[in-house]
Amino acid sequence: MAMYHLSNDEELKKDYHIREIYLPCEKTDVKIIYPIPKYTISPEINDLVAEITNKIKEDPTNGFRNQWERLVRELKLRKIQNE
Repeated sequence: MAMYHLSNDEELKKDYHIREIYLPCEKTDVKIIYPIPKYTISPEINDLVAEITNKIKEDPTNGFRNQWERLVRELKLRKIQNE
């Protein structure tokens, strides 16, 4: 186990939570690596996203969907311009 563990890998520790599970089988192990979120999202934003998603799903005219897609395109363009 000491030869193959990733818990002390400094490069991975910076961006991932590392949890290692060793199964009692010969030469078998499972590694699960979770990315560390770069941005923290407040519960209010999560609620707002859920509300927007429901409005888009329930809108018979697809007006909200068109507005949302336009907003997403504009945000992507801003991101490209800022890079």
